[in-house]
Amino acid sequence: MSQNYFPPEPTPQVVVVQNRTNTNAILALVFAFVFAPVGLILGIISLNQIKRTGEEGKGLAISGIVIGGVTVALGIFMMIMMVFGLGMMGLGIAAMSTSMKDSSVTQSDMRSLATDMEIYYTDNGAYPANGNMDLTSGVLAKGEHLLVCYNEAMTSYEIWGETPKGQMLRMTSDGDSTITFVSGNWNSVSCGQYPSAPTMSVWGPTFP
Repeated sequence: MSQNYFPPEPTPQVVVVQNRTNTNAILALVFAFVFAPVGLILGIISLNQIKRTGEEGKGLAISGIVIGGVTVALGIFMMIMMVFGLGMMGLGIAAMSTSMKDSSVTQSDMRSLATDMEIYYTDNGAYPANGNMDLTSGVLAKGEHLLVCYNEAMTSYEIWGETPKGQMLRMTSDGDSTITFVSGNWNSVSCGQYPSAPTMSVWGPTFP
């Protein structure tokens, strides 16, 4: 008696389909380190694509957005600080230039006054007392002050100068007539080493 042969049924195979990773999400993370603005833009694009297609790579897209965004923000901040720093530097240079120009005029007037005093000394055998000298160096700048302080014998002196901006300068007849900047203001001048000696004030503008 014959029996019918039935072959065994094949075992069903389970096929797991994996979603592919969004290409723009990968590129977003790469460009976030290479060129942040592109990484930020690609991250936003890929995140929208993933929402529609269900692809993998959401984490990559978010990382690209975060890293790219932070880097772009830092870059903008650094540019603003650089522009601000350059602006402040420019203002400082302009102020320094104005200050140097301001003090150079007063220094020139101090040297001219010293020259006039030496000419007066040569002609008269003594330095001039206050108001007794015909100054020839021109009109002082508005707000510019000069003060001559003599020693008690009136054989040497020092010239104090105040610029229109309030800087204080000092020059002595001893040595090489170097002019130095000093702290304080006009009200604090005490004629340095000659506090009790005669003085001669020259206030600008004072003479034609």
